[in-house]
Amino acid sequence: MRKLYHNGFDVSGGLEQSGSFAYVAVGVPFEAEVLIVAGGGGGGHHSGGEAGGGGGGGLFLGTLNIGSGETNITIGEGGNGGDNNQGSNGGDTVVSGSNLNIVAIGGGGGGSSDSASDVNGLDGGSGGGASSVGGSLGTGGTGLQPLSGSNHFGTDGGDSLTTGGGAGGGGSLNSGEDYDGVNLGSGGAGKTISTSGTPIEYSRGGDSTTGGGSMGTGPGAGGFGSERNPANNNNKGRNGIVIIRYEGPTLRARGGTLTKVGEQFVHTFTSNGVLYV
Repeated sequence: MRKLYHNGFDVSGGLEQSGSFAYVAVGVPFEAEVLIVAGGGGGGHHSGGEAGGGGGGGLFLGTLNIGSGETNITIGEGGNGGDNNQGSNGGDTVVSGSNLNIVAIGGGGGGSSDSASDVNGLDGGSGGGASSVGGSLGTGGTGLQPLSGSNHFGTDGGDSLTTGGGAGGGGSLNSGEDYDGVNLGSGGAGKTISTSGTPIEYSRGGDSTTGGGSMGTGPGAGGFGSERNPANNNNKGRNGIVIIRYEGPTLRARGGTLTKVGEQFVHTFTSNGVLYV
């Protein structure tokens, strides 16, 4: 069964397809490439010393069978940066419908040198980077996303091998760098994917830095760990995203921001929503 929609409204009944009109196959399951990215972890903070970078949000990339009816999309927010303590974990991003339930796990918060109880990076989709204080050397958080199976990506945060600095948060591609006593740890690289038509690095780990620094611009990036005032907000992780892409020429679903890349339709969700099939 096919219906004709214009700007989301059913205008079936003899109208011909043209311009922004598109036929939709109603209630017909289909296969799509799906990218699911969780919120990045917040970077650690200590006003008197360095801290660990936040872990990138867990990432899923694979082909899924999208069933008829409603598929619910929940977008994970980036974790808050620490305020003289560890950063907070990012929120999970969830895609759930009649025949699937995929969870991308929020990135782990970065450790802080504020106290011995805060030096470890937190576990998450990718783990947060560690910090250190006195004789306490922190351990990077564990990347939990790969434990969910194939097509799931995340890595561990870096460790603090000696006192005086912080380690990088894990990225969806590479683990965070350790602090070795010479250089502060950089965040692990994220996966660069062109699902939306433009190459974007998703879920990069946050750096450990002594100043404002910069952080990954793509969805799911971890915030940097720093002694800089957390009010600058660059130690907050970036929000997640869901992108669903499939071959045309028939539009299979409604929901999210709809674009067309070549002969493929792309539904992008940057906030909670529903994909209607």
